[in-house]
Amino acid sequence: MRVQFENATTIIHVPQSMADRWTDSDLVGFDAIIEIGNGDALKVLVEKDFRCLDGSDEDNIGAYPNPAKQC
Repeated sequence: MRVQFENATTIIHVPQSMADRWTDSDLVGFDAIIEIGNGDALKVLVEKDFRCLDGSDEDNIGAYPNPAKQC
C-alpha cells in the first residue's frame, strides 16, 4: 500500500488483488501501517462508504448497500 498527498488530495494506492477482494466481499475495510522515515509511521484505515438509511439518493451516490437495512 502507498499513500500520496497531492493538490490537497489524499490518494491511497492498493494492489489490484486487495481492491478486488475488498469490493467483491463483505469485508468492510482494511488498514496498514506505512513507515514514513525518522522512526515515524502513518496508520491508514480504509472503509466502505455505506448508504445512509435516511439520506437522499443524491447523498448515496457510489455508496455500498447498507448491511443494517432490513429488506
